[in-house]
Amino acid sequence: MPKPDTLLKDTLAGHELSEEEALSLLKTKGSSVFKIAKAADDLCTEKCGNTVTYVRNQNINVTNHCINSCGFCGFCKKDGEEGTYFYTEDIIREKAKEAHRIGIMTTATIMYGHVESQKDVVSHLKILKDIQSETGGFTEFVPLSFVHYNTPLYKSGVARAGATGREDLLMYAVSRLYLHNFDNIQVSRVKHGTKFAQLALIAGANDIGGTMFEESISKGAGAVNTDYLDPKEMERIVSDAEKTLVQRNTKYEIIQNS
Repeated sequence: MPKPDTLLKDTLAGHELSEEEALSLLKTKGSSVFKIAKAADDLCTEKCGNTVTYVRNQNINVTNHCINSCGFCGFCKKDGEEGTYFYTEDIIREKAKEAHRIGIMTTATIMYGHVESQKDVVSHLKILKDIQSETGGFTEFVPLSFVHYNTPLYKSGVARAGATGREDLLMYAVSRLYLHNFDNIQVSRVKHGTKFAQLALIAGANDIGGTMFEESISKGAGAVNTDYLDPKEMERIVSDAEKTLVQRNTKYEIIQNS
C-alpha cells in the first residue's frame, strides 16, 4: 500500500483507487484528513471547473402513509396514526440499470452513519462505480448522512448517533477521489446545514442541491435545515469558498449564471 501522500499524488495523476486504497483513506484521522480534502478539491476543480451548481426545485411528498418500517425514517405514518395525510395516490442494482437502458437518468446515493462499517461504504461505492461504468446513467452522487434523532433505528439502540464531522468530510473527499466516473457530487445541506455544506464544496463536492421549500423526510428525522434556501444565500456561501454559483436543470445542463 503506497503512503497516503503518494497515493493522493498518484490519484491526481490518473491512478484509479482500489477498494483497499479507498478504505484506507476513509480510516484517516488527524490533520491528514485535510490533505485528502485538498486533493479531492483539486480533482473536482480539474473535472468540474471552479463552479458550484444548484437547481430551483421543490420536494413534494404526496403522502406520509407508508406500509414499510424503515428504521432510519421518522416521517412515515401507519394506518390510523394521527397526522397521516394523502394528496393522491428501492432502487437496486438491476432496477438502476434497467432505468438507464431506457434513457432514464437517476441519482446515486448512500445513507451512512448508522449501522454500516467503512468496508460496507466502499462496497456500496464500488457497486455505484461499476453501474456508472456500464451505463453512464447517474447524473450525480449524493451522500446522505444519517439524521438519527427521531428514528426507530436510533431509539431502539441499533444505530449510532450519526456520522462524525471527520467521517462526513471524508465521505465527500474519498467519494470524489474514488468515483472517477462521476462528474457531480452533491452536498446535502438539508442533512448538514449550510456551514458544513460550504466546507464540502472545498472537499470534493460541486453541487449544493436545490432551493426546495421544505424537505419533510429529513425534518421528520430531526434535521433543522429543511426550509427554502434562497439563491442569494447560496451565492454568499459559494463565493466565500471562492467558487462561482451557476444554475442548472435536473440533467445538470447550465441554465444561466446566478
